[in-house]
Formats: sequence, structure tokens, C-alpha cells
Amino acid sequence: MHTIVACSTPPGQSGIAIVRLSGSTVKKIIQKISQKNVPPAKTPTLVSLYDNKKVFDQAIITYYKKGHSYTGEDLIEISCHGNPVIINKIIDLSLQAGAKIAEAGEFTKRSFLNGKISIDQAESVSSLIHAKSDLGVRLSANNLHGKLGRSLRKIKNELIKIIAALEFNLDISEEDLMPQFIPDLIDFIVELEKQIKQSIEYFETTKILTQGASVVIVGPPNAGKSTLFNKLSKSNKAIVTNIPGTTRDVLENHINLSGISLVIKDTAGIRKTTNRVELEGLARAKKEIKNSDITICLGSKEENKKLKKSKTIFVFNKIDKNKPIGNYDLNISALKGTNMKDLTSLISEKLINSNQQQPEVIITSKRQKNHLETALKLIKNAHKNLINSLGLEVVASDLYLVLKNLDSITTITEKDEILNSVFSQFCVGK
Repeated sequence: MHTIVACSTPPGQSGIAIVRLSGSTVKKIIQKISQKNVPPAKTPTLVSLYDNKKVFDQAIITYYKKGHSYTGEDLIEISCHGNPVIINKIIDLSLQAGAKIAEAGEFTKRSFLNGKISIDQAESVSSLIHAKSDLGVRLSANNLHGKLGRSLRKIKNELIKIIAALEFNLDISEEDLMPQFIPDLIDFIVELEKQIKQSIEYFETTKILTQGASVVIVGPPNAGKSTLFNKLSKSNKAIVTNIPGTTRDVLENHINLSGISLVIKDTAGIRKTTNRVELEGLARAKKEIKNSDITICLGSKEENKKLKKSKTIFVFNKIDKNKPIGNYDLNISALKGTNMKDLTSLISEKLINSNQQQPEVIITSKRQKNHLETALKLIKNAHKNLINSLGLEVVASDLYLVLKNLDSITTITEKDEILNSVFSQFCVGK
């Protein structure tokens, strides 16, 4: 593969920036730019950088040998001053020497292709970079260090044993099977179904921790949505008047609530109207409700039966002026700040269920979730086929596909693993 180059630090001015090169010609390229031999591996060395024999910066270069670097290839990191002019000069000189600009994620892609990390660890790199909370960082770091792979490995090992046992017993009539074989197989499938289901359900929590959450404020005109939006976001971004329909578009602001990154959104008042602009605002409000993690509804449960209760907080606002009529989760005054701490606590509780048990397998990407959802359908199918006595061949086929989907999340199971497990059933000497 060709040598690639890219700046690994964010664009803009900074004290230090890091330019990375990976590939077979990195030593030749850096020798040309520094006019010195590459220092020994893992030995940070201060050098001058040259363009047409003229020094344009001093930098620290660190060389990592093939097999001992992040990408698994020869890799050099150049720690230079964070002036975009200098960064671009290093990249331009590298390109002139034969390198190519790295594509997005190409360093990590090469790490995966060269066997340095598994596909789930590669995804954890992205998740770790973008995590929006302390717990999200820890979950991503754990998976980067192989926790997801190890957890799935345990499940896969048990699955391989079960598949091997099925293969071994396929030619035996059901009357000759061990008395506990089918009941034990059902118990295994039920437990596997439970574990996979917990992981899928917990994904919504990990998504919030790693990607942040969307909290949408909805309700009729003049309910105090904009006042509440300003109070939660600690800003005066929303215009507050007593004129119905003041808010026409969706306003949003980013805040941090108990370590969780939130996007608070203020929407147009929900009411019957013929005004084209207001109708567009209502359409956008409904779209935001559909895509939100939490909806704060300034209205009663009786008046808003279409809203999903599990992800909605029903709030009566303006408690300083009126008494609530109907059923609400909380009474507040956004203007006076009454019970605002209770509201933020309720938002946190809704987003992160403290009573939710953390599963053994914690996934951090939509791709991983899709494979687990497919695996769950297959497990349920295998369970149903066992109960209906449709034959061990059908059950074995389902479990093979479950294994294939788990393989798609992390490392692939080799055929030898199943064969070895099959033949381990034989007596010594057979």
C-alpha cells in the first residue's frame, strides 16, 4: 500500500500539531524533509525541517517500526508547531516525496487490515473520540481495550460447544439422545436470548452517553416553551412574548446536564392554524418529537395521549400564576425558576435509568446493534423450532447464523474451532 500522510490534530492554530505518515517509504520522506537519518525506533528526536535547504520549523519526530506501530506499518509522527502554514508545508513536501493524503479513518482502517485491532475495536476508536460523557468515554475505552471482544468470545465459545454437540448428535435418533440434551439446549438458548436482548436495550443508553441526547420542548402557544428553553440553556436565544406563534422555527442550544451532552430544542406552539409559516413550524415540531430522546410537554397527559409516555415528561408551567388542571409529572415556573432542579433531575433519570442493569456485552454502534437484532431473531426462531420439534438440523442452521452475526461484530470464528470442538467428543484413539 502507498504511504499516507495527514494531520492528526484539529485544524486551526495551536501550540503543537501532529502530522502522521504511515507506509513503506516514511523513512525516505522524513530524511528528505529533515536532511537527517531517521532516529532509532520510539526515540523522540528534535530536528530541523527544510524546504529547498531552508529551515521552516523545528519539530520532534518519532519513528515506529512495522509491526510495532498503530497501523502495523512503518509510521512516523511529526510534532511541529501548530501553525497551519507549517502543517501544510510538511504535508505538501510529503506529497512531493510520493505520499498520498490519507482518507478519513485510513490510519485506523490500516490498523484493522494489518491485524492490530479487530473491527469492534476500530469502531471504539471513533466512539472514544466522539463520546459526550465521562461514562461514555469509559465504555468506549473498555471496548477499545477488547472488552466487547472478550464478552462476545465467551458467548461464542459456548455457542461453538452447542453447535458441535448438535453436529455430533445429528445422526442419532431423538430416542437415543441424552435425557437432558434438549432441556439443556433450551436453557442455553433462553439465556442467550436474554443476554442479547439486554445488550440491544442498553444500546439506547450507550448511544446517549457516547453521542449525546435530544430534548425537545413542545406544547400549545403561550405555554412558556421559550422561557423554559432559555432557562435550561441559560441563554436568551428564544424571543419571549405573549403573542401566540412567536416561535416559528426550531431553536436549539447545547448544554451539559450531569455529564451528559444535550441539545435542547424549542418548537413552534401546537395549535390549529391556516398560516403557511406556522404549518411548516408545526411539521418541524412533529419531526423533532419523533426523533427526540426526551420530550418535555407543557401539557397534561390527558390532552397529549399520542405522546409516548416512556420518553415524555408532562410539565405544568406557570405554577406562580395558575393551578394545574389534569395529570402532570411536575409543576414548575420557568420564569421564577421554581422546581427547575427537579425537572433537570427528572430529565437525567429518564435518559439514564439508574436501575438498568449493565449487560455483559456493551455495543456502541448502530452496525453492531443491527447484527445483534438479527441474531436475536434467529435465536428466537431456534427456540421456537426446538419447542415444535422441527429437527436438530434446523436448530443447528439457526445457531450457525447467530454465530455468523456475532462474528460480524468482532473477530471471525475459524472452522477449525468448530471441528476441534466436534472431534473432542470422540474417545481417545478414535
